[in-house]
Amino acid sequence: MKTALITGAAGYLGSHLAKSLKKSGWKVVGLGHKRHTMNQYIDIMHYADVRNMDDLDDLFSKIKFDAVFHLAALSDKYGRLKFLALGWTAYVLFYLFMAQANSLNFTIWILFGFYGLFKAATEGVERAFVADLTKVNQRGTAFGWFNLITGFMLFPASFIFGFLYESYGVQIAFLFSAISSIIALVILVTCKNKRA
Repeated sequence: MKTALITGAAGYLGSHLAKSLKKSGWKVVGLGHKRHTMNQYIDIMHYADVRNMDDLDDLFSKIKFDAVFHLAALSDKYGRLKFLALGWTAYVLFYLFMAQANSLNFTIWILFGFYGLFKAATEGVERAFVADLTKVNQRGTAFGWFNLITGFMLFPASFIFGFLYESYGVQIAFLFSAISSIIALVILVTCKNKRA
């Protein structure tokens, strides 16, 4: 059986890669820096900072890896808010370009690929940010509220987008989404937290 190490195993890409490797018969070892980084497709979870060479030497001396996938979050190095702001800026640009894209144009397919990259880059960081803002014994509650509010807000957002799309056209709907995203980005950037 081959063994793979995934750094950043709790992120969007890491969790999907772990699932894929596990289904292909690999033994999956995850490397994370916080105790909330576990998923069902990881056989062994090792908690360490990827920047700490002693921890990495210890791990590599215990287990022989056939493959290493380095997907550790850049947000650990540069900070959650900076990384989220960059990702959400890409989100704003996506909506602005979608407002101008012709549905018959090849550009729309490139934009959806860009959107997929944005989603993959920010989803794990958002969850890590929630974990950073809460005490360890309150993380379950925090994630519950985060997912409840996110899910609850999807309906009005989709309803408003659909109404604008049907009533005023594609450009107005996507411009409204871009403006809403800019407002969210401004709120995020003005958010101050030492742990982020």
